[in-house]
Amino acid sequence: MAWMTGIILFFFLLTIILITKYYHERNYVLIDKSPVVEWGREDMVKDLEKAAIRYFDHYYANIDNVGSTRLTDDRLFQVGLFPKDLYGDCDGYAIAKKTNGVISADAYINCDDYKSPGYDKN
Repeated sequence: MAWMTGIILFFFLLTIILITKYYHERNYVLIDKSPVVEWGREDMVKDLEKAAIRYFDHYYANIDNVGSTRLTDDRLFQVGLFPKDLYGDCDGYAIAKKTNGVISADAYINCDDYKSPGYDKN
């Protein structure tokens, strides 16, 4: 009877050691070895366009026609519509307008290594 208890205890301890080792290795790979992921430039452009459309939909809901308006990434971040912190050192803006109740937006970004065609600093 004592030898069965010893065998069960051995396998129990072995299981605990293997599980601990597995999670330790997994955390090491996920935390220490994985590179920081930055979202792609196309994703930033799409997110800026979507944020500008949501901005117009909220702030100009009762107006059918609004001329071209420049919305910076800082402004859209301040109102909680754009996750600027996901995109590193990139800056950008969106030009949005509303014609007959239809909202359209075009976004432009400027990063250290990339600049959208048509980006205007002013």
